[in-house]
Amino acid sequence: MPYLHGLLTRGEAHGYVLRTATPTVTLPRIKSLVTGSIPGFMDIIENFGATELTDDNLIKRWVDAGRRIHFYGDDTWLKLYPSHFSKYDAVASFFVTDYTEVDRNVTRHISKSLASDDWDVLILHYLGLDHIGHLEGPMSSLIGPKLLEMDTVMKTIHHGLEEKGHKYLVVVCGDHGMSDAGGHGGSSHSEVTTSALLFSNIFGKKIPYKVREAKQVDLASTLSFLTGIGVPEGNIGKPLTEVFSHFEVEKRMSLHHNAAKQLLAIARGSGLHVDHGNAELLFQETTRLHSDVLKKLYKDPPDSSYKAAEAERVCKFYLECQQTVSDALSSKLQSYDLPTIFIATSAVIMTLTICLWRLCTNPSLSRQVSVVTICWGAGGTFLAWLLCCAAASSSLICHLLRPTPWLLAVSFVYIMVMGSQIC
Repeated sequence: MPYLHGLLTRGEAHGYVLRTATPTVTLPRIKSLVTGSIPGFMDIIENFGATELTDDNLIKRWVDAGRRIHFYGDDTWLKLYPSHFSKYDAVASFFVTDYTEVDRNVTRHISKSLASDDWDVLILHYLGLDHIGHLEGPMSSLIGPKLLEMDTVMKTIHHGLEEKGHKYLVVVCGDHGMSDAGGHGGSSHSEVTTSALLFSNIFGKKIPYKVREAKQVDLASTLSFLTGIGVPEGNIGKPLTEVFSHFEVEKRMSLHHNAAKQLLAIARGSGLHVDHGNAELLFQETTRLHSDVLKKLYKDPPDSSYKAAEAERVCKFYLECQQTVSDALSSKLQSYDLPTIFIATSAVIMTLTICLWRLCTNPSLSRQVSVVTICWGAGGTFLAWLLCCAAASSSLICHLLRPTPWLLAVSFVYIMVMGSQIC
């Protein structure tokens, strides 16, 4: 993608390699981008029938702030936001044999959008590259031309925004990666690794050419601060500090203070113990230092070099606090109760084994059909419930139904007894 690469090398853009979380399918990854949180594995099921997103998120906050949003692309967004976009045109995401029309139907809206002033946020979700990956894998000969097509699209958008003369911010990113075999959903390196590039006419000074590593959840907090809205309540990411280098000293310190404060509040609310990283103590001490620096700046304005050094020191300490808490929250949300999953799987296998054994000795076909239906239904429901609740999910349902030892025992005995009686 020569145009985007040129922006990086000329110091006009920030580049990142993003680490996503599993499952690496579209719906959970969109949720992660707009909420700054890590969805659970149950979102894989919702990927085929998404419903409106009720969690606090960027789109909702932009709409509440009066921002007009236009969307073109993957219809998953319309399922999540059925009434948030002032203009939209969606394309079906599951016809993977089509990698041309799905993108043309998005690109045809660009010139009209750039010529108008009736939008504040424009979201384009292209599908062609993903579909080629599914069809022929990431090493397909079709990949190169498609990347060049996307590069040309970004060049058109950039030039159009420059001609308008307004302040703008463009974020180019992938929602997930692609395995060497041509799929995604798992946790291999190529599936959980994607990229992001940010460029804007407000960044000002030349940006050092360096591609940094970050987490996908960091984009939500970054966009929240850049666009002047509050950070979504469930956000566990930290702002990408390099993107705010053009901010004034006091504003940068305040930004990092607020980000660290919110992350610590989320950690306390989730029952996460982060004192092992001294995050609470570090935040308190940095807040004191922050206050002292501000007093010195206003009481006796020092030279610019002192200002920069003290501000960087404060921001560095806040960032260390954010990193510690963000990493701890990410680990918690991606952890699963393996013993419970093992118990659930064992229970289903035992139930189905009993049913199948009884089927072999039962001559009645209608009875066999009834037994199979009931056994599979009971076993599947039991397994799905336990797998959902064994996950470290923020879902209220999972918190209410999270299995306790006695509940596991009662449920297991109930299904076994009922299965035996039916057979």
